[in-house]
Amino acid sequence: MATNAYIYVSNEELHRELGVNWVNQVIQEYAEKHEKRLVQHSNAEASQLLDTNNEIRRLKRTKPQELKSII
Repeated sequence: MATNAYIYVSNEELHRELGVNWVNQVIQEYAEKHEKRLVQHSNAEASQLLDTNNEIRRLKRTKPQELKSII
């Protein structure tokens, strides 16, 4: 028997017991909030950020639609 050994706790158990959201969930929530703000934005150029025409797949995801589909 090992003494002073750390007890293994899984990530699932930590998230469940501490009530902490997963990183993917937080990203999705922020992306949804950002998209709602852009839809209601008074500046026409800001609302064009939601335009998905001529969509090109990029490594750097910056649009709310791309961030919501990470999971």
